[in-house]
Amino acid sequence: MTSSHKWDESIVDFVRNIPPEYNFMFTIELVQRLRRRFDNIVVLNFHDRSPDVSLFCNELINMTHTCDAVRSQDNQGAQVHNKGSTFDYTNIAYGAAKAGLIDLPTHEQLIQVAEELKTYHRQVLNGTELARACPSTDVLDRIWEESLAYEQLLYPDSDKSLMRRNFDEMAQTKLCVVDVENVLKEKQWRDYVISRKSEAGTKEARLPNSITEVIGDVDKKNASFPGTGTKPA
Repeated sequence: MTSSHKWDESIVDFVRNIPPEYNFMFTIELVQRLRRRFDNIVVLNFHDRSPDVSLFCNELINMTHTCDAVRSQDNQGAQVHNKGSTFDYTNIAYGAAKAGLIDLPTHEQLIQVAEELKTYHRQVLNGTELARACPSTDVLDRIWEESLAYEQLLYPDSDKSLMRRNFDEMAQTKLCVVDVENVLKEKQWRDYVISRKSEAGTKEARLPNSITEVIGDVDKKNASFPGTGTKPA
């Protein structure tokens, strides 16, 4: 099986399990140290409407042509969206392997099946909503408190109410992860995963009776349901 430590704990699990003394303020401390020696240290806020204008027009010198170009795009209302990436299909594939529905002994096979799951979901199931699991209130409170403290130190004039609205939206979207256990209980997903056995190999197909059964030998103290995301390396 491919290296499990990458997938057995999500960023939410990481936040839940870190000790209170963990230092979230590395960037703050770095900026403070630099400002003691340099007088031109600027931290850009990429949540601003036009961070590129701020960078090329206000902070960097002799960038006239680039500044004019990005300012022109900004005046036209052009926006660059961060498409991001999703681990949903990788998590489903990994969860299926942990549940014994399919055998994925290499990382390459894991990624291959994840891509096939994505195609199946988007083209056959028309992108129907996947069951999702969102962080608990205590985890959200911890993330909010740390985020707010961090933001106010870096950007003391930031709009706290706007930040809270954005956070509440993220708490129901990007901070949620695919609910692998419930997805694999759906017949259409289970049948498709099992159908992959002819190419990817399989163990005896069955559904787990509980999260504990799915986790198997993973450390019960720190593990979460497999496929809930990745922990930063």
